[in-house]
Amino acid sequence: MEVAAGVVGIASFAFQTFQGCVQAFQFVERAQLIGYDGEVFRTGLLWERYRLMQWGQRAGLLEKGTPDASLNWDFAKIFLEQIDGLLTSADALKKRYGLDVSVEEVEEEQSRDLQPPEKGIPAFIAKLRPEIHSAAGKVIQSRNGPIKRVRWAALGKSDAERLVKDIAQLNDRLVMLLDSADRERRKAEDEKLMRGLVSLTTTAVQVSQLEAVLPAVTEKKKTAAAIAAAAHLKQVRLLVGTDKRADEVQTQPSVQAREAARMPVVKAMKRTLRPYHGQELTYTGLEFAVHGVQPVVIQWKASNSSDKPEWAKHEQQIKLLVALLSAMEDPSFRSLPCLGHYPAPSQTCYGIVYAAPDDKHAWQLTSLYDIIPAVQDVSLAKRLEIAKAVAETILQLHTAGWLHKSLKSENVVFFTDKEVSAGKAIQSDPFVFGYDYARPDSTEGAVYTQWSEADLAGDLYRHPNAQGHDRETYQKRFDMYALGCIFVELLFWKRLVDIHAEWTCPGLMATMEVAQKTNTMPDGWKLPSMMELLENGGAVARMTHLAGEKYVKAVRACVFIDKAEEGQEASLEEEIEVVEMLGSCRV
Repeated sequence: MEVAAGVVGIASFAFQTFQGCVQAFQFVERAQLIGYDGEVFRTGLLWERYRLMQWGQRAGLLEKGTPDASLNWDFAKIFLEQIDGLLTSADALKKRYGLDVSVEEVEEEQSRDLQPPEKGIPAFIAKLRPEIHSAAGKVIQSRNGPIKRVRWAALGKSDAERLVKDIAQLNDRLVMLLDSADRERRKAEDEKLMRGLVSLTTTAVQVSQLEAVLPAVTEKKKTAAAIAAAAHLKQVRLLVGTDKRADEVQTQPSVQAREAARMPVVKAMKRTLRPYHGQELTYTGLEFAVHGVQPVVIQWKASNSSDKPEWAKHEQQIKLLVALLSAMEDPSFRSLPCLGHYPAPSQTCYGIVYAAPDDKHAWQLTSLYDIIPAVQDVSLAKRLEIAKAVAETILQLHTAGWLHKSLKSENVVFFTDKEVSAGKAIQSDPFVFGYDYARPDSTEGAVYTQWSEADLAGDLYRHPNAQGHDRETYQKRFDMYALGCIFVELLFWKRLVDIHAEWTCPGLMATMEVAQKTNTMPDGWKLPSMMELLENGGAVARMTHLAGEKYVKAVRACVFIDKAEEGQEASLEEEIEVVEMLGSCRV
């Protein structure tokens, strides 16, 4: 009993110090900072305040919480006092970090701290973690007295970075006081939040500010590299001005100049292409070729016309697409390095050129679509692995605010030695190809990218609202719908057309063949949808038997994902949950 009372007493002192720390962040955040470096510094502090609040929540210090009796509160109090000391003393900031600051007291409405910020990264954090923002406001409001504000005569970048780094290390020590399960949950929450923040950014400057704090997000090198790669792709997309959301801002010339060194160089490949290992070039789909002495993989994109005006529009589209693909260097995108574009006006098409996996093997490529009928038995574990890999790739794209727009099993590709059978090809890692055009920020570009190469078989992967002349503008949820289609193919180990023929639309293949030949749809007939499949009790029972309830839940999450509110960016929460569900499936 005495021990418990002692813990409560120490925790009470720690709570008071914790309150002081939360207000101390305000002490520095209210600084009158000017310029890019000042905003990077402020973003770093915002992130560390979020981490402190999250720790307080785990430790039981926030509203209605009970202090964690297993936590070493003596150490917690020491670390909290050190954070408070770093942030509340102008003298300490001057002596330790050489920051030229002065302090003034101002009378302001305390209730202001309960209101969500209106713009920028603070607003994004408040939107994604409203409970943390609200709790911080209440902590600040509970402490009486005038508000202190720091005035900066100058901000030394390296010294400011050192201050943020020291606070981050103290936050790390606080986190280490939590049990291992809480630490893992906290890391997962940090990663989710950072993905959400990258997704919500509206300017290239905001992305740069987040990139500066990325090292503090996770110690998992693979995860950190993936989030950083998504941020870089978002940066490139904003700089070239493609697929722009209504709330995204045109990048200023000064910012473009600063970030120019990070922009991919878009190259036109001018040497003649030669056949690869005797394979004749078809100028369609995805195929191998030799450019100079280098083996390459080419994705061919058909053009409406080889007439100069139309060809010039097509060339601009290809250049935008290549700029984005060239930024996808991290393995998390599951893409080969994009080398440039190859114009083939005589064939009325353009090629997107990728480096072959290497030049030491005679390679072949096989799509998931082709492997499914060729290989009879593939373990559920391997199929789950492929599903998770493709889901992670789409999550990467959507974190960057880019859309695939043409996801289907034909565009999930495996590279193997030429002599390897399809059964062994499926054991290699999947790559994702077939990206549709990026939409430039212009009316002409938006109209041009409505043209599609899709056929009826491809339309099976398209959300019903993404088909026809009155289709909606492409959205993240349409990519997720297509992802759900691939999940179902992997589950049944059948092509989507055969699955629908069995469960929702008998004779589908024959009807589609007639419609394709005559270029007309039978009266009253429409393509079956995933909604119909998931409303079929027999199909759902079979799916559950084959892969379990969790996998079926992931399929449903993809198919029935909600439409984002008008003018709002779709949340990544459901996409992250899909990846987590697949990762937790046990065979």
